[in-house]
Amino acid sequence: DEEDADGTATVPLLAPVTASERRRSIKSLHLSKFADKFADGSEILDPMLRAWGVDTLVIVGAWSEDCILSTITDAVDRYGYDVVLVEDAVATGSD
Repeated sequence: DEEDADGTATVPLLAPVTASERRRSIKSLHLSKFADKFADGSEILDPMLRAWGVDTLVIVGAWSEDCILSTITDAVDRYGYDVVLVEDAVATGSD
């Protein structure tokens, strides 16, 4: 599978396929995915999830002590989402 310019790649089975799915992708620069904003300063993720009627997040990914923890904390404490952490689908770069 082809890597992005920053050295990351999405697992092909999870990658967006349609134009609609690709528009939902957020290239994040923050530990918490809720911290990403549009150029005008408005939030990206929370309004998107609310518009779809999402109330529960299923979390998978990497850097559990940084990105995953930050995203979960914001999701629960700041935005009131229910969260399911898939233990077998998270990882970190340290022991």
